[in-house]
Amino acid sequence: MRLSKVLLIMLCALLAAVPAFAQEETFATCQMPEGSESLYITEASGLQAPQGLEEMYALILDTNNLSDVYITRMRYGRALASISCTTAAGPGTVEDLLALWPEAADLIAKNVNFINNSASCAGVDTAFGYDALVIRTDIAVGEENMVLLEAQCAAFYNGPDLIEVWTLLPAESAYLYDEQAAAELQSDRADLEAFIASLNFPPYEDAQEE
Repeated sequence: MRLSKVLLIMLCALLAAVPAFAQEETFATCQMPEGSESLYITEASGLQAPQGLEEMYALILDTNNLSDVYITRMRYGRALASISCTTAAGPGTVEDLLALWPEAADLIAKNVNFINNSASCAGVDTAFGYDALVIRTDIAVGEENMVLLEAQCAAFYNGPDLIEVWTLLPAESAYLYDEQAAAELQSDRADLEAFIASLNFPPYEDAQEE
């Protein structure tokens, strides 16, 4: 079970669009870091994965067909974000989302080498100005050369729409013996943090009035 399918299968969910992701309605706005690119999911299969990160790309690219999903790749391709929106998935509560974490972790575990499924990995917090399910966990992928990934998610309701933001990148320990890859990861990590910090999701009522 891929990341962007998990909550949808159990609730009927997923995430939004960005300003550069122009649609008839603006689900979100953002600032794109230099060298990054964002593509709608149907076009994102052409994104080139750095050697060894093919499974990371497969994990974030396998999505459901009920949501608008955009994939953002940082400059060196070592950090990814998935932003999606499922309309009319709610109403619901953040407590409903939190209750799904154990089952969500079990579903993800079926398609990866390892996932930290501890209850402490998920909780209720504020994200993008909304009460949200916030997940911070570690995932290991790869058959021959296993890579440890840092995965984060913020999922919340904006009116009846369920928004979900996933980020995925290798842990710093993945490149202990590769200085160039380590430097690229550090750059992509900084860009990813700036990108996520720039995301803004207008309240549903305001978006409807525009």
